[in-house]
Amino acid sequence: MNIASVLPWAILSFSLTYLVMPFGIKAMKRKGWTGTDVHKAQKVECAEPGGLIILLTLSLSFILMWLAGSIRGAAIGAALTIILSGLVGLLDDVVTLRQRTKVLLMMFTGVPLALSYSGVGKVGLPLVGDVEFGVLAYTIMMLLAVNVASNLTNMLAGFNGLEAGFAAIACGMLGAASAFHGEWGASTISLVSLGSLLAFLKYNWYPAKVFPGDTGTLMFGSMIASVAILGDEVFLAVSLLMPAVFDFTLKMLHGKPFAQRSIFGDTKADERGILSPPGYAAFLHAFMKVAPTSERRLVALVLLSEMTLGAVALLLTLLF
Repeated sequence: MNIASVLPWAILSFSLTYLVMPFGIKAMKRKGWTGTDVHKAQKVECAEPGGLIILLTLSLSFILMWLAGSIRGAAIGAALTIILSGLVGLLDDVVTLRQRTKVLLMMFTGVPLALSYSGVGKVGLPLVGDVEFGVLAYTIMMLLAVNVASNLTNMLAGFNGLEAGFAAIACGMLGAASAFHGEWGASTISLVSLGSLLAFLKYNWYPAKVFPGDTGTLMFGSMIASVAILGDEVFLAVSLLMPAVFDFTLKMLHGKPFAQRSIFGDTKADERGILSPPGYAAFLHAFMKVAPTSERRLVALVLLSEMTLGAVALLLTLLF
């Protein structure tokens, strides 16, 4: 397998999402499936959950790849884990799950990947080498990894282009690293996911026409975790997730990390589009406090921080 055999599937995933998304946006608005873009001076309603369209088009892409024999074994398990994560997110968008219920369900989404995984249970670290965990311990770690990554990307959210842009950078770097190391199953899943994400960004970038919803955000984290495990790129994935880790840590230190929006409200935007954070600590709020920041600038800074951390980790991964 090589990059030439992967690119057609990535292009198919991009094309399906790009073409179907406008119809999906119209259908969601007709049904009243919308969310308010609260970070604008003039509030507008956007279609939500747009992640549903990604779930459908990505599922179709994975099915076609399976029928064509382009994904096998653990790659099929990774694809199923991503799809199941999207379904849990969709359920949350429809009925609003309790946080503990969502965490429990997300544990089960990692089961297909864990059952199909045939590695030896190790994590490769630059300058250190392989750290062995054993199959049982690594299986538990896989279930936790999917859960944690999905909830991290779900919490670092709420601004136009942020969630999908974050996942797109991660999938791009993980796909490149996996291809470099000859892990073509991981690279294929990653780059096909990247195709859908880039198409979605066309409609989710500022000013957004559609929001991903939990259907998207939980699925995005699952993409990162699944590819990292499949391609043995855990160090790179953790580095890429560090902005989300910082965000969660700050919220934990402040207390009640899952209820702060309901207590303190949302970030406000004035008539110039300058953002003012609510009264709790978060990674995104730090940028707003340092200097006057618009939504576009905030998203660009967060994605730049992820790209910087990822680039350093990718360089270490490729060199060592």
